[in-house]
Amino acid sequence: MKEAWPNSEVIPNRTNAYPIRVVVEAELSDGKMVEVWSGDQRSLFRKYATKREQAVRAIKANVAELKKQMQD
Repeated sequence: MKEAWPNSEVIPNRTNAYPIRVVVEAELSDGKMVEVWSGDQRSLFRKYATKREQAVRAIKANVAELKKQMQD
């Protein structure tokens, strides 16, 4: 998100519930929340390199698509 919108803000919402799901959302100018990506927290661990690479690629692609849609 920071690459696409340098002034963006990350707001963590922590939980101790298992399994931990990560949801990346973007707030649009009208206040509407849009889900960019969601998945299992383990998909972001370096320990699972293949899953991490896939998740990072998906997040970046979805953010780029959202930015493109907002510019149209």
